Amino acid sequence: MRILGWFGRLRVRVALIFGVSAVLLYLLIPRNARFYYDYQKGKVWTYSTLIAPYDYPLYKPAEEYAKELDAVRKRAVPIFQLDTSVAANTETALVRVLDAHLLARYDSLLLQGRGGHAIGPRSLPEAELQRLHELLSYIYGVGVVENPQVLQVANGVSFSVLRDGIAYPTALDEVFTPVVAAGRIVAELRNRLGNEVGGALGGVSAVAKRIQPNLRYDAELSGQIIQERMAAVSRVQGLVRKGEHVAEKGEVVNEETFIRLESLREEMVNQRAEGGWSVVQEVCHAVLSVLVMGLFLLFMVRVYPRVLRHTRKLLFIMLLAGLMTTVAFLVIRFSPQFLYVVPVAIVPLLVLTFFDARLAFMTYLMVVSCISFHAPNSFAFVVMSFAVGLVAVYAQRHIYRRGQLFSLVICMLLCSELTYVVMKVIQEGELNRIDWMDAALLGGNALLVLATYQLIYPIERIFGFVSHTTLMELCDTNQPLLRELGEKAPGTLQHSLQVANLAEAAALKIGADALLVRTGALYHDIGKMEHPEFFTENQHPGMNPHAQLSEIESSRVIVAHVANGIQLAHKHRLPQQVVDFIRTHHGTTKTEYFYRTYRMKHPDEPDCPELFQYPGPRPFSREMALLMMADSIEAASRSLKVITEESLQELVDKIIANQQREEQYADTNLTFRDVKIVKELFVSKLQNIYHTRIEYPAEVDSEQEKKSSES
Repeated sequence: MRILGWFGRLRVRVALIFGVSAVLLYLLIPRNARFYYDYQKGKVWTYSTLIAPYDYPLYKPAEEYAKELDAVRKRAVPIFQLDTSVAANTETALVRVLDAHLLARYDSLLLQGRGGHAIGPRSLPEAELQRLHELLSYIYGVGVVENPQVLQVANGVSFSVLRDGIAYPTALDEVFTPVVAAGRIVAELRNRLGNEVGGALGGVSAVAKRIQPNLRYDAELSGQIIQERMAAVSRVQGLVRKGEHVAEKGEVVNEETFIRLESLREEMVNQRAEGGWSVVQEVCHAVLSVLVMGLFLLFMVRVYPRVLRHTRKLLFIMLLAGLMTTVAFLVIRFSPQFLYVVPVAIVPLLVLTFFDARLAFMTYLMVVSCISFHAPNSFAFVVMSFAVGLVAVYAQRHIYRRGQLFSLVICMLLCSELTYVVMKVIQEGELNRIDWMDAALLGGNALLVLATYQLIYPIERIFGFVSHTTLMELCDTNQPLLRELGEKAPGTLQHSLQVANLAEAAALKIGADALLVRTGALYHDIGKMEHPEFFTENQHPGMNPHAQLSEIESSRVIVAHVANGIQLAHKHRLPQQVVDFIRTHHGTTKTEYFYRTYRMKHPDEPDCPELFQYPGPRPFSREMALLMMADSIEAASRSLKVITEESLQELVDKIIANQQREEQYADTNLTFRDVKIVKELFVSKLQNIYHTRIEYPAEVDSEQEKKSSES
């Protein structure tokens, strides 16, 4: 009934936040089709008997199909195009060189005075031109090709030449290379025109540079032919009829069953991807989104209702969880093989920084649950995430230094790597089947966790949180505000230090946040700086400014230190969590001394306790309750005339009983067991503080001498 009543009073903002979260979760769910069965070759099929829902093809194993495709690639013959325009260009270049040589030779002989008949032709004769033309036509008709190119694409053996749309198989030794063609041309010219012509051409190497290849590799056409031949390779090796058993419950998944399962998985994935998602599937996804958000809301209502009342706290948790889930969903949708690099473990680390371990783990569990429904190999993902989450939450509760964070991330990395290897060996049965790329991705995950943890500072500023690193800085007594307190009210600073020690020890004993309560204790009385002389710890003997005031006026001055402290805290921008300790360290109690004195002096006047009451509110956390106890007990213990274990026990019991009677702890989750432990601790600590000094011999002698002289 309590839960129903709370839901009846549920604020619109909480319903809106969770409603929007459920809608966004539904919209972000990956629509990737997947086969929701986990199975491995050689393992038992633990599900019910799987029957083929329709006729589907039996695909070849991936390794076998890949080998067939590779064989097609290796057997493929590259295609070369024959360029017919190259021969004319080469012939023109060679004739120009020969004509220049013959003209130069003619002019030289003419200058020597030889007869014209002895000089010879001034250009290449027509018959020789015809012979050169025929030779080049033959060479380029066969084809000229570059050796490196052929060796690269034809494996140095054979290829096909495309002539008039027909591919003619050609061996490498059937075509010319530029060097071979040049040798043939030079030899022919020397035989017909003399050795001087060969020298004029510059030799075989010079002619080879003028021989342009006319066989060029056609990569596009060759690739197209290879693709067509690969497409002709069938992936199907059989057919499974509708109603046939695919896998029997309890049977070991052998090679044949594994191929049947793989074929059904691929067929289902293809059909879903092509046909989209049915209405029933969409409804189920919507129900799942509402269920996840509803269960988390129920947990928050039962365990953390105070978080629901603070919009910024709730928004931080939901935004963090939503952001990490979104990143994981995007990776699953576009690159599922990189899922292990997503730093999901940053969720419990950041939540634990500002809240407690239970909320951190439950938030992490919600995120992992949302992701696991759509993650490939979801069982392994959940097991590994669960192990890493436990390490993140419970290995080191609070991180004060960077070295602690580094050690924690190393522990998380080792845990994830070990869990991954163990799961892979269990699933695959062999160590060599481990995908070391996944192991490397887990290392990248750890680096991202280290990097994203630096977001703590901006998160503190945006959402008004306080981390333990910030609390460590505030606990430094060199902080300007604490130094000012020591200068203006040194007695109050000493009192605050003693209270901090007591409250911190109590917090450690019952598992509360010791650093938070210590910080609150150091600053809880900073408001006394406004009028330090009105507080006994700052007064000198014979000094009592209250003697000039009435009880009501004195009470107002004393009570005002709470409001003054809050004002100073806001001025110095102390975190709200620390300000709450200032507001609540007296709760709604009264200034008992002035109240009782007033009642004794005015017994006939109406009772007006509100004139002597602190404004409150009462403590609303265990840490605030511990500060209230330690503050009252430490202050009262200073007035004890006789310090014994019995007197201290009586004092502690009396003060805590009065606070309990006034219901000052009613808004906290402090238990009777916690109170019992704290009382015993306070008595022990106060005994250590007020211990009796050992009388040293020198002091004994001086006392005896003093007594003897007096006598």
